[in-house]
Amino acid sequence: MKAIASNMTMDQKLVLDIEDVVAVRLECGTCKTAILISPLDWKETIKQCPNCRSLWMDFRNSKPPAACFIDGLRDVIEEARLAKEAAINGIGKQAYRVRLEVQRPS
Repeated sequence: MKAIASNMTMDQKLVLDIEDVVAVRLECGTCKTAILISPLDWKETIKQCPNCRSLWMDFRNSKPPAACFIDGLRDVIEEARLAKEAAINGIGKQAYRVRLEVQRPS
């Protein structure tokens, strides 16, 4: 039997259920201060670093993209939780699952 050479590479990734997201981390590009925000507890847009006051977002007439992202994330998490509960209680089936795929830290 002859061995076959292979140039395959392996890429490891983590797959997380959307309900596993407990916080979004915002990190200041100036002073590196980080804050964690629970998508379910998101209340207002954070426009500047709480430490050095460096401006993060200057959207006077529209909603900042980070706020839209967290609002959407909160809605998806809540929808997934409700669908999962309904499936567990035999009321329906979970039509789909939302998962995040991220690179494995090296």
